[in-house]
Amino acid sequence: MRRRIGPPWESFFEPFLLRYDRHDEHVIVFLADHPEYEAIEAMVTRRPGLPPFIRSILSRRGGFQVDHVSEPSSAHIMSALLTDRRTVHRPCAYSASTVNGVPEVRLCFASYRGEDIVLTFKGLGAPDAKLGGLIDPGAHAGNSSLPLMWAGESTHAAPESSVVIGATSYMLGNPALPHPIRGAYTRDFRIGVVRAGHLELRQTRAPRRLEVDESWVYQDHLGNKHRYEILAVGEVLTLRRRSSSSTFPDEILEATLVDDRLALRSIRVTGRRAGEEVVPSAPAGLTLDLSQPGRFSISLDHHPSIVSGSVFMKETDTAEVWTLDPTDPRWATSRTVRSVLARAGDSATLDSEVGAR
Repeated sequence: MRRRIGPPWESFFEPFLLRYDRHDEHVIVFLADHPEYEAIEAMVTRRPGLPPFIRSILSRRGGFQVDHVSEPSSAHIMSALLTDRRTVHRPCAYSASTVNGVPEVRLCFASYRGEDIVLTFKGLGAPDAKLGGLIDPGAHAGNSSLPLMWAGESTHAAPESSVVIGATSYMLGNPALPHPIRGAYTRDFRIGVVRAGHLELRQTRAPRRLEVDESWVYQDHLGNKHRYEILAVGEVLTLRRRSSSSTFPDEILEATLVDDRLALRSIRVTGRRAGEEVVPSAPAGLTLDLSQPGRFSISLDHHPSIVSGSVFMKETDTAEVWTLDPTDPRWATSRTVRSVLARAGDSATLDSEVGAR
């Protein structure tokens, strides 16, 4: 957030809802003949000493998605935070094995409507980096996120793969693709997202001066704390955001003083996992670069400027209105991000939408 610097110390909070995750596995299948659902997928993160974290997603025709999250606390926060999609808590049974190098996966969960869903996946071959790389999301979740997805090693679904919803088996395939595939399985799936959502904040602390170890502290409407600690002071001010919930990932931010004002230059979502003390060094994570006047770019790990375009910021006495207008690549041009950070006293609200112009 851009603010005049001087007593009393004012607020600094980033104006976007960002996320970056490194998932161990990802599986997706496309439904050719279901009247309402077009895809079922799961992102799986394995955790030492804990059950895997599983986020199963039902994609409805028309772009609306429903998250089924295996952890109750994460489901609660996501449900309140993400306004253009629905999130529910559901236990998920997931198993994965390899037979002669070929992955076999089974996913079972109850949908938000109470339907029993069983996904059985078998690969066409061993996962291969040649089938990985940047993923074009098409119209997937077009009104809820601007996603950057990178697949490490992937394989397509074999004919034996299947989906049963309730007591009905459905045909797999996506006729919209140039070479229709039934689905895919990936090892090392990385996803960075600019999200649509709503967040309410109350400031509880401000720095006494711009010095190392000073910080801004906020509490959101869900009871989570967010601390922006100053790590370095010079021509560029470097901060680290840490939050009390893992739903809000660690971030490294850079800002400069321009005419006695703090101007945001970049945000890097580090992807630090629970239990990891060391922050991954740059360029690991999702990086939103705002350092070029009127331009932005988003990078994923060591893949620079995957999405780029124009950025506009309009400031009033009570709010900042940010607009990210992608111009490249083509699939991103319909996913304009508009984020409004409004303030009143020590309170602020952040409302972000995707796809609106």
